[in-house]
Amino acid sequence: MNTKCKAFFILLLLTAELFSACGIIPYPSSPPPPPPPHFELLYATGLRQIQGLQLNTATGALSTATTTPSPNTGLGTTATMVADPAGKFLFVYDTEGEAIDVFAINSTTSALTAISGSPFPAAGIGAPGGLAIDTSGKFLHVAGDFGIDVFAINGTSGVLTLVSGSPFADDNGPLGVVAAPPGKFIYTSDIGQGQAATISGFSVDSASGALMPVPGSPFSTLANGSPFYLAAHPSGQFLYAGIPSTNSVEVWRIDGATGSLALLPGFPLVLRPNNIAFISSIVADPSGKFLYVSDDFGDIFGFTVNANSGTLTAMPGSPFFTFSITDQLFVDPTGRFLYSPAGPFISGFSIDSTSGVPTTLSDSPFAGGAGLTIPATLTFAKGSS
Repeated sequence: MNTKCKAFFILLLLTAELFSACGIIPYPSSPPPPPPPHFELLYATGLRQIQGLQLNTATGALSTATTTPSPNTGLGTTATMVADPAGKFLFVYDTEGEAIDVFAINSTTSALTAISGSPFPAAGIGAPGGLAIDTSGKFLHVAGDFGIDVFAINGTSGVLTLVSGSPFADDNGPLGVVAAPPGKFIYTSDIGQGQAATISGFSVDSASGALMPVPGSPFSTLANGSPFYLAAHPSGQFLYAGIPSTNSVEVWRIDGATGSLALLPGFPLVLRPNNIAFISSIVADPSGKFLYVSDDFGDIFGFTVNANSGTLTAMPGSPFFTFSITDQLFVDPTGRFLYSPAGPFISGFSIDSTSGVPTTLSDSPFAGGAGLTIPATLTFAKGSS
């Protein structure tokens, strides 16, 4: 090697060492692989089965993952299945056995495994068994025809312990139950026993879980006795009621100290005159910016929510015709997607973060899985990549 070549070779070596010492890569490298998609888990109840699906949080697409035999959850309009906030356990009401089945959740595969001791008997509340869990994950509330059971949840094992005093009296025929954040109060939709439909409110003892009626409870909905739907604003300041018999929406302010309800001025708000369609569900998004109401015409009514006053303003283009039978509505925990079970399928919509307007996802409706004929309830749980 001549002198010039040796000098050039030495210069290359010195340059490479300098780049290496400074953490500089002198030549283009292959781009790093994209991170794997993040998934949430979505569970759907069917006829004696629970379908587990993976929800792609980037696209909203659903893919069937697992099928688990389950008790008869009923085909009603109440939430008969809920997951705990940590995504560790799934609680399912057995309408025939009047008991709660508890499953441990595999956050990777969505597979469900019954925990030791499951099912846990309910204390004579009858059907249909609407479920609600508080935001802390400490207590499970189960509403039935004859009252409300409260279970303390063991956060490690998922084991349920019936709270002393259960069932707590609610003589107006509670159908569904919701827990208002941060868990101080719960409310039931009462179809009435030969009387007007009402909302019953209860304060929750943070230590024992025992229930006590809030002042003024029950509160009249100004409607006849029939099933209706409740949703709580994430702030815990407002309670929404969707009343099929009057085809109207009511907004109630929650007293943060007592839990008492006051109907806001301007409500009830009639969605369609002459009852040509009937409300089938009502749901608030996790941010509290939007409220959605479905009816049996296949329409979704969308509203923006004034966080201070609680008043509702119809979204541009509302109601939105979905070209499918729209049953209950469910918003995923990210607030980006809206889903509705319809027969053996689940319809999916993306939510515009500014306007709240829902748009049908490109691959919707998604197959709910073999044998999933009539999913009555959807619920979400944390997943892993």
